[in-house]
Amino acid sequence: PYELLGRLRWLPVTALPLALLSAYLPYRRLTAAAAEPEKESAAPLAVFALLLCLTVFYILAYAAEPARPLLLTAGYLAFFAIGIAAGDVPLRASWMAMVPAAVLAYVVLPDQGRGYLYKISYAAALCAGMYAVYAYYAARIKDAAADLEKRLLPALCLVAALVSLLSVDRCLPLVYRTMGASSLLALLYFGGVALRDDVLALSAGLFIPYIFNRRLGVENYSALGGIMKWTAVLSAPGAFFAAHIAGVKYPGRVLAGVPRQTLAYACVLPGTLLLLHGLFFYASRSMITLSVGVAGLALFAPGFYFKDRALRYAGLLMFAVAVIHIGVVDIAGLAIIYKIISFILMGLMLLGVSYVYNRFMGEDAAGTGK
Repeated sequence: PYELLGRLRWLPVTALPLALLSAYLPYRRLTAAAAEPEKESAAPLAVFALLLCLTVFYILAYAAEPARPLLLTAGYLAFFAIGIAAGDVPLRASWMAMVPAAVLAYVVLPDQGRGYLYKISYAAALCAGMYAVYAYYAARIKDAAADLEKRLLPALCLVAALVSLLSVDRCLPLVYRTMGASSLLALLYFGGVALRDDVLALSAGLFIPYIFNRRLGVENYSALGGIMKWTAVLSAPGAFFAAHIAGVKYPGRVLAGVPRQTLAYACVLPGTLLLLHGLFFYASRSMITLSVGVAGLALFAPGFYFKDRALRYAGLLMFAVAVIHIGVVDIAGLAIIYKIISFILMGLMLLGVSYVYNRFMGEDAAGTGK
């Protein structure tokens, strides 16, 4: 009963796995060099299986419950690093057994009543371990990986995304959960673009139902003040537009087989809908028309800069909504001074956009000969 030793229990607990590891590595080298009889070629793998089982068993049996997921994460990262350094596939692939154990230990972990900073750091460490392993495979050894590793790598990425989503729901305050999910959506898509990895980019899509469910039905940012309120409101549409701009700036890096326009509208349409929802719900009544017009300008600017049709169409949709809002709502419900200001500012914006749009389209037609 090692529990009777208190913290000293880790001395005998770690001694046996370290001894097995120190025996396993040279034994594998001897086997690879054919210096041992052929009948002993399976013996190192038996030693490795015992090492893996004992490591998981000792952590689950002797570590405190809150420490188990982190220790399992540290364990497979250590084995992964040793496997990379030694060129050993079983050690490198030890995450296949230890990641499910770490995720299960995290899922069943009860709330410890700690602060938000502790919870966020804890979840970030757990998810960072899985993404570190996946990113190294994607960047360095994906083509040289064993067949089983290649088959299970997409599952590792999807599990990491699901654990990240679970952590957002567990660890963040209610009004910041959509902001956290939106940030992770953008980061995963950017990571997929940077690594040219379709699975990592697609895993960002797991956050979309969660974002829409919370924005349209659960969260209310009215209690937040000023900048924080608008940061929360604009975080979700901003993530979609940022993902779209990344795809425009670096075309063909991810999902090369999908038509470009399909990808464009898959990002721009949800972002536009969320932006309209946020402006109509959280802008003051007298500022809705102006806010929608400014949003249209903000979409036109990158649309012209990147020569992107989807963003320009989104800007046109914003202006159409603003014009309809002026004609249907502002005329009937606002004071005369607000009516005058709304019409003047909206007219100036429309004139400016018309001028820029015609100039841009004229230059583009002259350049292409169409």
